[in-house]
Amino acid sequence: YDSSLKTSHTVGSLTDITGFDEAKRSYQVHLDTHLDILSSLDTAFCIINTGHEFTFGNAAFLKLWNLPENFIDNAPHYNVFLDRIREQRTLPEVSDFKAYKDEENKAFDALTEQREDLLYIPDGRTFRRIRAPHPDGTIIAYEDITDRLAAASATCLRFSAAFLTTSAIRSLSSRLT
Repeated sequence: YDSSLKTSHTVGSLTDITGFDEAKRSYQVHLDTHLDILSSLDTAFCIINTGHEFTFGNAAFLKLWNLPENFIDNAPHYNVFLDRIREQRTLPEVSDFKAYKDEENKAFDALTEQREDLLYIPDGRTFRRIRAPHPDGTIIAYEDITDRLAAASATCLRFSAAFLTTSAIRSLSSRLT
């Protein structure tokens, strides 16, 4: 302490963070609203955070993958999910499971735009998977398109059969005349 100093000074600053708190609350309400909507849909949805842990899965997701209602409660890692569906034989057949898991996890980190692929399940079902960036990580939608593919295939077969029949009749008709 210097007694020759006759004045003292205080340094400090105040920052009004009311706007930030309001924006944070608004974002949470917005996010909760989205989760409520996703929860009510028949399409299977899940959200994986940046640590590759589940933060959300709707009832349709749990049903599609035959998972217990409390599966998401402990925020399991995506690898736990892959291990489980492999044990249930609902994971597409892969020759190198460890490499598959690594690729799946790397896909989360590299995702910058929506990606879509098909998963061919050993029991004959086909799932359409759509992955997209989400503020908390990645959102994934799964849709069982087995019936739609079967209907499209049947339509193609009917069209092909009609075309071949018509062609055969024309060919035969031209030979008779």
